[in-house]
Amino acid sequence: MVFRNWGKLIVASLFFILLVACGKAEETETSAGNEPEKVNEEEQSEEAAGEEEETTEFDITSTENWNPAIEEETGGKVEVLYTNPEANYTNDLDGLIVTVEGYQIVHVTDMNQSQEPYFDGLEGYIVTVKATTENTTDKDLKYNNIMRIQLADQFDYIPSDHKFYVPENWQIWRDRDAEESGWFKAGEKIEYLLAFTFSNEEFARMQSVEPKFIIEGLVSENDDFSDSFGEEAYFDFVYSEEHAEAVANAPDFYPDRMTTDNWVTKEMIYEKTDIHETQEIDGFKVTLEGIQFTKITPNETSKERFRNFPDPNLVALTVKVTYENGSNEVVWNSSPRAALDVNENEFRYLTQSMVANYSPDNLEPGASGEQYLVFIFEEKYFNLYETFSLEVGPFSGDNGTLFGEKSVAFELPFER
Repeated sequence: MVFRNWGKLIVASLFFILLVACGKAEETETSAGNEPEKVNEEEQSEEAAGEEEETTEFDITSTENWNPAIEEETGGKVEVLYTNPEANYTNDLDGLIVTVEGYQIVHVTDMNQSQEPYFDGLEGYIVTVKATTENTTDKDLKYNNIMRIQLADQFDYIPSDHKFYVPENWQIWRDRDAEESGWFKAGEKIEYLLAFTFSNEEFARMQSVEPKFIIEGLVSENDDFSDSFGEEAYFDFVYSEEHAEAVANAPDFYPDRMTTDNWVTKEMIYEKTDIHETQEIDGFKVTLEGIQFTKITPNETSKERFRNFPDPNLVALTVKVTYENGSNEVVWNSSPRAALDVNENEFRYLTQSMVANYSPDNLEPGASGEQYLVFIFEEKYFNLYETFSLEVGPFSGDNGTLFGEKSVAFELPFER
């Protein structure tokens, strides 16, 4: 122990002597009139800015690999399969605007052994998403900023990751400590990347359904989300050039839950989306916007939901209704009540609330909203129907049944 300390002292002494000698040599050169060249501060700052720009610049139109973290973290070989620079998925959460500008899908092979648990093997797929979240309000807002890619149904999905396989300078909470993470300051806009990881089996399953990209809702002004607001937004997730063409040429089906949650495959029978007929009860306006009759085939994972129908050949009627609450009452929008009379009251169907969709939950005075009402028929009976009459209501709210228990009625157009 004593000898090791003396050794350190000797080395330190020699190092000090060398420094003094070098210092004297430099002093001699300076005194001879050779002043060291001054660094141009303006050039230095420009150079630093250039370096910073190089680390943050992002070319969304590039078909080369966007994301260097994938190769660095997996140790694998990266092949770009598909780049979509024009996704433009946007969810406006009452002033907190989340936008997915574009995304890129890559196939990764020959990964390091440590990656096996994340991909169920040493091969898989990663989707990199380029996005922004902007708080256009004058209040700080809490938002978890989660997205997901839905496969067979709402329980089968790939969640986003803001850290794994994302470069540090593109992680959304890169400048935040744990307490600040999740908060978007008033007027703040953050650009970032997210990653989604697929095993081979998950990627193959995605290609066998109509996948959806979902930007989640739930924004709050406090940590416990007790006053949360904002709904999810659903978009078709395109994974290849061929799929992009198929999606572009497909009918634009109404987003009832059968569509948004991938419960069925739809085939259009008849649609009329420009009806726009309005009726009013005590200042509460109900507008029939449009209708779609579709042949539906439940997906494998959703057949159990339709077990009450003996015949698997089914037809669905989806009705788009919008509301403007000009009354003084709070109207519940999350409990749709509607009925459908066919062939001049020969038979009466109630709306299938399980597959209906709506936004928002409640309609405050002065607010507007929408519902997608759904009625399901066995095809053999549907083929016998000639006329359809829709009754919407009565409506409920905080004060029980509203507007004197009145409903509104519409005659629906239909052609075979």
